Amino acid sequence: MTALLVFLLVDYQMIEMDGVSVEVFLPLKGMSIGFGAIGKGYAANMAKRVMVDAGAIGGFVNASGDILFWGENKHNEPWKVAIASPLKDNEMIGDILVNDLAVVTSGNYEKNVEIGGKLYSHIIDPKTGYPVEEAISVTIVGPDAEIADALATAVSVLGVKDGIKLINKIKYFEGLIIDENLVMHKSEHFEIQN
Repeated sequence: MTALLVFLLVDYQMIEMDGVSVEVFLPLKGMSIGFGAIGKGYAANMAKRVMVDAGAIGGFVNASGDILFWGENKHNEPWKVAIASPLKDNEMIGDILVNDLAVVTSGNYEKNVEIGGKLYSHIIDPKTGYPVEEAISVTIVGPDAEIADALATAVSVLGVKDGIKLINKIKYFEGLIIDENLVMHKSEHFEIQN
């Protein structure tokens, strides 16, 4: 598939909806609707709600990498979550400990396209129309998976300086940004264990 065709398949304005029959139609072959942005975080929140209402006192929901934890693990300890390296398969950069928190990561290392030998992120900067480049991985930790999901995408677009500034303004959320040079940038209270 050529680069031009890929970009033609991305246009929310082309989605056709019929409110009477509750149907959605995508007019071009190859178009699809994904649960990126905040869809996975919302799904994690709703799945947790169902399980808590059913009596689950602890557990986690993994919605394609958007993970929401509650209660303690089977050893009555906080949950230990490994933060993956964005460029090296099966390598971790450290662990974080969480209780009653979501851990959400957005990055260009799993969803991307290579064109002409260059890797392009699936996250598009709405100001330029081009894929983001500065932040290759953004991990957000906070009490709500949907908000963490949205924040991870927004911080990816904002970049390191403005992204950290935004995270530090939002109460109960912390974040880690890994830039294109593999330098880690942490919000004020983000704690990672090596």
